[in-house]
Amino acid sequence: MMKSIDKKGQAGIGGISNSALSLMIVGIILVFGVIIITQMGDLDIITSGSDAEGAYNDTLDAVTSFSDWLPIVALLAVASVVLFMVVRSFPRTQ
Repeated sequence: MMKSIDKKGQAGIGGISNSALSLMIVGIILVFGVIIITQMGDLDIITSGSDAEGAYNDTLDAVTSFSDWLPIVALLAVASVVLFMVVRSFPRTQ
């Protein structure tokens, strides 16, 4: 998580919107990637048993298995924000 530090040296949570936006962009790119790869397979331009078919299947498997991790990444991002806010709520001793 990115954090910003103000003039008093206090850390803020100004970078949360950037992290959320980045996570949304990754999700959108994955969705479009799966749609494009699936449509390529439906065009019957890939001959059966060729290296291209193997590469197509490997790519589709890799993209779909990576997208399974997206909810976990989002959960970790939210957990880090909550942890940051809990730690920040304790008074600082100097």
